Amino acid sequence: MDPVSIEKALNQTLAVILKGVHVGLGLSRVLFALVTPDGKRVKCRFTLGIPGNDPLRHFEFNLDSPDLFGRVMRKMQAVWVNEENRGKLWPMVDPGLRKQIGRGDFYAMSLFGNGHPVGLIYADRGHGDCELDGKTYDDFKRLCIDAAKGLGTIKPANDNGR
Repeated sequence: MDPVSIEKALNQTLAVILKGVHVGLGLSRVLFALVTPDGKRVKCRFTLGIPGNDPLRHFEFNLDSPDLFGRVMRKMQAVWVNEENRGKLWPMVDPGLRKQIGRGDFYAMSLFGNGHPVGLIYADRGHGDCELDGKTYDDFKRLCIDAAKGLGTIKPANDNGR
């Protein structure tokens, strides 16, 4: 597949997934952060429901970071930060990312393709009073797993046999 076709397939796949998370699950702020080509950072690539001036659009972290998001990227897994676990998990979030996220609950899940980290999907309901729940978390994880399967079928041009 040529680089233009790969980019188009990636964009189409992510558009469908983010729309499912945003509209289907009612999560108001959704983003996909992609592992950078050098494999060192995870950087916001696509957003849905995030205003242009929202600091969350600058979501980015080191792939090997010891913070919560770096840990999530070690294997395909999800996290739900909520009132029950905030005391333990919130201090693990980099202070710069805490400012971008705000104080609300959120879901995040790493995506892997062909055994390698591809990116991360982050979602929340903004800073409103509508809380996240277990059923939505389960549905979020299912959509992310489907996303990873879809992304695993897209072979990057610079894959070098990975």
